[in-house]
Amino acid sequence: MQCTTDFRIKKEMGKEIFRLQMCLSMISECSNFIGSAGLAMPELRSMQRLAKDRLAAAEKDNHDVYMDTIPSRMDEIRSSRIVKSNLNLPTDMLVPNTELFQSV
Repeated sequence: MQCTTDFRIKKEMGKEIFRLQMCLSMISECSNFIGSAGLAMPELRSMQRLAKDRLAAAEKDNHDVYMDTIPSRMDEIRSSRIVKSNLNLPTDMLVPNTELFQSV
């Protein structure tokens, strides 16, 4: 939902509304999958509530103030790597300076 916040800051309400609608659709799919497995995920319900509240506020703002058109299609959000997996650590971090459990 970070991209929806970026759209709100840029005053691109139509894009924010589209992304929130997509978010709610994906949450619904996830909820159906989890429900079919007989599991419960309270975090998913709270995320759904948050997305619904944001969508209602964005639709109200768009209707009352911005009157921005809601796109029917947008580019997919590409995944990105959050953590680098190929870090070259200094040798002093790789070789221990003291014996572990030496006092045991």
